[in-house]
Amino acid sequence: MIFQHSLDIPASTTVDEPLRENMKVVQGLVYKLDIMFPPGCSGLAHLAINYGLHRLWPMDELEYFSSDSNTIAYDETYELKEEPPILNIIGWNDDTFWAHKITVRLGIVAKVEYMARYLPHLAYILIKEAEEEEKRKQKQEALPSIYLPFKSG
Repeated sequence: MIFQHSLDIPASTTVDEPLRENMKVVQGLVYKLDIMFPPGCSGLAHLAINYGLHRLWPMDELEYFSSDSNTIAYDETYELKEEPPILNIIGWNDDTFWAHKITVRLGIVAKVEYMARYLPHLAYILIKEAEEEEKRKQKQEALPSIYLPFKSG
């Protein structure tokens, strides 16, 4: 699933009082992150993403992404476990004249089976769990279907 959120940051929005908006997504594994800075930002518009109180992107609490006519895009493997997962998009703008719109796009896989594509060790765990479940079923089927009641005497 692809989720997108655009943050319209007014001119002269300070780092001390940044614009904050929530981005609603689903539980799952974030496998792709794109942050799009349109032409004209000139490195004056800045953006970061928090998950609760924890800074996700960029990792350093004192840093923000900024660029111009560029999409910052990279593969990620971060699992959103909380329900409902809400990301907090934070932006500020040094431009004293123009507002800037920065767009965040996230690719998230929500099913564990698909997560295995991005986390190979998870595929191994799922295969082992399936094998153990099959063994339990076979043992259950091998038991006699008629049980004698226990008599206390």
